Amino acid sequence: MKKRILTILTALLTIVLVTCIAIAQAEPAGAFQPMLDTDTSCTITVIGSYSNFEALEAEFDSFNEYYPNVELMFTKVDDYNNMIGMVLDGNDAPDIYVNYSWMYGREQYQSSIDHAEDLSDPGLGLDLDCIRSNILLNTDDGTLPMVPVFSNTYGMLVNNDLFEKEGLSVPKTYQELERHNIKYERVDNDTVEAMEECVEISEKLGAEIRKTIVVCNRQKTQFFLVILPANKRFDSKLFAAMMHTARVSFASPEDSVFKITIDYLKFML
Repeated sequence: MKKRILTILTALLTIVLVTCIAIAQAEPAGAFQPMLDTDTSCTITVIGSYSNFEALEAEFDSFNEYYPNVELMFTKVDDYNNMIGMVLDGNDAPDIYVNYSWMYGREQYQSSIDHAEDLSDPGLGLDLDCIRSNILLNTDDGTLPMVPVFSNTYGMLVNNDLFEKEGLSVPKTYQELERHNIKYERVDNDTVEAMEECVEISEKLGAEIRKTIVVCNRQKTQFFLVILPANKRFDSKLFAAMMHTARVSFASPEDSVFKITIDYLKFML
């Protein structure tokens, strides 16, 4: 039964999460084909904190169009982040549950990570190549306890055809912009510590400035870079609760976190 459930879970993940699967040549490009026998029959239990039951029901209906004999049962868990470990350690552990990337590496959520199926296992047949590698969780042991359901990416779009037409490479530095005679405007400023000092910068850029705050836990073992709208007050109690730590305070310039690259900080947008 466990083997069958894991196989069904693979099919559900394929439809709901990654929706990437090899397509038979007889089918038109982009057409979906069920991986398993559509007469497969079983029950799959799902838990989470999702409360939009109407949208969830629509997803389940979509799944049942391919597997009409599979019963999906969803249970909403209150205080999900703190209760998930207890639920998984109980006698009625679900077949599917949700992990968050920020849980990884935190002792209080280790049970949630340990119970997760390794989605990088080739035996599951998941096509992970359709997911950008930079948004997949890199774990110390190389396992993959979760895949992203959705992700937002911000960046600058480049007209590659235009650069290719002119025989130019896409510039990646200011020097390359100047070498290609591409006009640009750059604004440099000294470090500012108050939003009032950012008014001139904001006017020069023609855009609203965001404020960034570096905070840490009491032991200074966890640091967070918080990015907020200029007019939004930082609520330390709310943020501490979201991060599941007793309290947070502002980091000082003497803290070693200011001497490392920004890639090593945890972001809270």
